[in-house]
Amino acid sequence: MSKAPPAVATLPPQAQPQINLLPKDPLEAQFSQLFPHPWNWIKSEGSGWKTITQYPLQPRDLIRYWRDPHTLVGVSFDSQTAYGLLDLDIGGDYHPLTNPAALEGIKAALEDVGIARSLLLRSSDSDGVWLLIPLTKPVSSFRLSQVLHGTLKKAGFSIRPGHLEVFPNLKHWDAAYHAHRLPLQQGSCLLDNDLQPLGSSLEAFLRAWKSAAAGQDIDTLESSLGTYQGIKPTSRESERARAFREDLQARITAGWTGDAQTNDLLLDIGRLCRIFHRLGGNLLVKKISELAQSLPGYHQHCDHQHEIERRAKDVARWAEKRYQPIGFQQAITEPMSPRGPNNIDKAKDAQERIKAAVAAIETGATLPTRASEWRDAIAQQGISPRTLYKYPHLWHPEHRIKVASASIPVKQDKPLSLPSQAAPSQLEELGPLKDGFGIHSPYKKCMSSNESPLAEPFPLKPFPNPHPNPELLSESTEQPQQVGQATKISRVREVALGSGTLADLPSLPKHPVHLKQLLQAKQHQELGQKGLPNPAEVEVTSSQLEAAGILGYSAPPEHGWTFRRGELSPRLWKRLRRVVFATLLNLSQD
Repeated sequence: MSKAPPAVATLPPQAQPQINLLPKDPLEAQFSQLFPHPWNWIKSEGSGWKTITQYPLQPRDLIRYWRDPHTLVGVSFDSQTAYGLLDLDIGGDYHPLTNPAALEGIKAALEDVGIARSLLLRSSDSDGVWLLIPLTKPVSSFRLSQVLHGTLKKAGFSIRPGHLEVFPNLKHWDAAYHAHRLPLQQGSCLLDNDLQPLGSSLEAFLRAWKSAAAGQDIDTLESSLGTYQGIKPTSRESERARAFREDLQARITAGWTGDAQTNDLLLDIGRLCRIFHRLGGNLLVKKISELAQSLPGYHQHCDHQHEIERRAKDVARWAEKRYQPIGFQQAITEPMSPRGPNNIDKAKDAQERIKAAVAAIETGATLPTRASEWRDAIAQQGISPRTLYKYPHLWHPEHRIKVASASIPVKQDKPLSLPSQAAPSQLEELGPLKDGFGIHSPYKKCMSSNESPLAEPFPLKPFPNPHPNPELLSESTEQPQQVGQATKISRVREVALGSGTLADLPSLPKHPVHLKQLLQAKQHQELGQKGLPNPAEVEVTSSQLEAAGILGYSAPPEHGWTFRRGELSPRLWKRLRRVVFATLLNLSQD
């Protein structure tokens, strides 16, 4: 008769590694699947532990390192786990050689939450003892850590390094779980109840794992995981909390003593105000800002004075997520302003910060001359180069344009009336369309006389003031050319609006350039083209620039600018076209 293959453990149905290249040996393959989380693993080759985060640990590599007598390897936890681990260090308060009754007390406490069986192992040559807790199916790693910590603390055990450690550990939501070395490596073996070695056979380990997992009261454990409420706060400030508060106050009171200290000081202020002052929301923001500005050295060494309110808000949001007020009392809070400025608000904020930085540099003794010098000088005030190059017209010496505000008296025209019907030949009278975007007469003549001599890369042209229609003015003037011009403008308006009236588009500006752009959009829509027109240039007013989030240009309301494609970033160009065309025709955003 052929010999039956040895019985091995049946693995719990937990998540498989992303790269399923298992070892050839079936026992080693099953062993590697007991520890499936491939990230944040640790490795030691005699010079200390190193955490590897750059790439995952594949099962074949795990076994190769595990076999190597000169290498130690360890793993961490994912969001779910099918085992837990307690580590009793040699010389600690709860090691069996120090406190023989502690081990039985730990086992008894765990039985109350459904953990009835466990494996005893020697962790390494250091003679530390492991209590390994196999489960039949994966459970929440965080919930398991809560139950283990809470149960042991309730039973009177102190969880601290060097005495008693729990895996998976309690952690903050944005931190990784601690890693532990794999069992059965150098110096590790199974132990019996009398702490005598049973050997390091992989087959025996898998048998023991299966037996212990089957002995758990999984229903009681799942009930404990679902109902555990965590550790409640105490009404009194503990000695550790008092020491923490005093350390924070001592560091904060010293204030700024040099450069590059703003971030650390603001974080300490945020901790103090959130935990011990029990503040939240806008009250927390205000307190952080006020306390920071009152500290010694703030005006001499803080490089973020121009944005201290924004930095205080960032720190307040961070502190609210990470810390809770001490004691039973609720936080004294005031709703914080909505976090997320939209893209236009963010763009305005970025441009205002660039302008403030440029103004601060201009007040100095020496001014940068080259673009790289300007970039580096502004970057020192907390503005990244990526943000700077989105708005070169605000700082770049080759792109920057200073436009002086001027008050130009312009005679306002009265609203133009629409003819009752539009003749089919009106488009022909207006002249042909040029490439689907530009129109020849009647705008070419009136714009050419007022073009601005400003040079590239931003050739800005003031909009022409439309001549008033003498037929609609209370006092008529004898200007035949102006009458013809106004008549053509009226015809453009009628053709662009089709059979509609001005009431259908109440926001339509009464300006020939906008009528020209409206006609472009109309033709674009009639040709069945999707999205918005993408002409070679667009003409906008100061209010439209502000609506698009592009700052730095000032001019009388009757004037505007011409931007050519390529002079702005694709994002700003798209936003500008949306303001110009979508608001006129109520088209869908592209």
